[in-house]
Amino acid sequence: MLELLKDLKACSDQNNLYKGIFARLSERAPLAVMTILQCLHRDEHKELAEVYESDLSVAHFLMTKHDFREGVRARLIDNDDRPHWDLDSFEQATRVPDLQTNFGQ
Repeated sequence: MLELLKDLKACSDQNNLYKGIFARLSERAPLAVMTILQCLHRDEHKELAEVYESDLSVAHFLMTKHDFREGVRARLIDNDDRPHWDLDSFEQATRVPDLQTNFGQ
């Protein structure tokens, strides 16, 4: 997953079309981005009902993390758009929680 983000960053340096995509991803909590990318890859060939069930489990898991509360604080409460994520970078988030352990999939 980290390689995908590195490739996207390289594309954003060469093409303005991709710059906005990488910039928006970079604003998000690294743990959430890496977890979601891993889930997208894992669920690629599942039936839609299974994907919805998986998405619900992932959403529940992410909402219990500090980063969710911090994102709400930064965006909605203080309106400062300066969240202080638990992890500072995608590189630090390479140890995404084991999906089977956390989501029962």
